[in-house]
Amino acid sequence: MSDEMFQGVKIPPEQYAQRIGAYRLPRYSELPDLELYMDQLITYVSGATALLETSVDKPLTASMVNNYVKQGVMPRPQNKRYNRAHVAYLLAICILKRAYSLADIERRVELQTCSAPLDRTYDFFCESFETGLRMLFERAAGDRAPAERVLTATADDGGTGPKRVALAAAASTAAKVYVDVELDWMQQSAQEGSAR
Repeated sequence: MSDEMFQGVKIPPEQYAQRIGAYRLPRYSELPDLELYMDQLITYVSGATALLETSVDKPLTASMVNNYVKQGVMPRPQNKRYNRAHVAYLLAICILKRAYSLADIERRVELQTCSAPLDRTYDFFCESFETGLRMLFERAAGDRAPAERVLTATADDGGTGPKRVALAAAASTAAKVYVDVELDWMQQSAQEGSAR
């Protein structure tokens, strides 16, 4: 089978689950603290989310970023340069758009950033999303690892409404990534079977 036929996840399930187990989004303090131009922004965000790409994903483009700004989902750049806050917004948007419309994302981001500072909100989202991914991929591999307990404990910790909403959004987006990856593997297997 040629690479042109199948453009999804090409890593075997066990290896992918291992990579997901080690996957970590950059935290707010680790995001570039210098201003980026559009091409640098796209390269950085695309690199940070590359492991999550499936056959249904479209590559991030400048017109997408401009559309997110135009629709008010992320702040406008200053003199065509994007700072740490822009990178955090764009990473969250690129992950959440797998499961939510831009209107839903805008509403969630607005409510979340009103309840806590952006750095804390973004870091909590990253932790919740990573935990959701690990829980799903470890469970699929038959391993009921600590990630499931962490997710349950976080949900039951008496957190605020915004915290519970952030956790649910991250978990549902992780589930969407899981479904898309599984479908890629099924498609690849079917194509390999028909090629024989």
